[in-house]
Amino acid sequence: MIPSKKYSIDERISSWEDFGKVCYYCDAPVARPGSYAGRKTHFDHVIPAALGGSDELENLRPSCRDCNCSKSTTPLEIWVDRKLEEVRRQESRLAEIREMIEKLELEESNLET
Repeated sequence: MIPSKKYSIDERISSWEDFGKVCYYCDAPVARPGSYAGRKTHFDHVIPAALGGSDELENLRPSCRDCNCSKSTTPLEIWVDRKLEEVRRQESRLAEIREMIEKLELEESNLET
């Protein structure tokens, strides 16, 4: 495994700014590194260290805790496929709920007439 390399707070802030101050994966805002809230800002290895990924800044991305922990040592391609499947299931469920609402609204309007 590649030894961990520490980066200065200025380097971490610069990376955080370069990626728009949001989680690289889900676009959720992440706190400024070095701030009290920034203790929760993670820097994820795009290619996991456990799979030979480096600790160089080019392989690190600011991320929220949820994305970093759910990705863990999973290769990015596999993790993205899993997230897309999760979104598809959510979309399907929301479509079912929308249909149910429309049906209830139709029944309600029929009762009123």
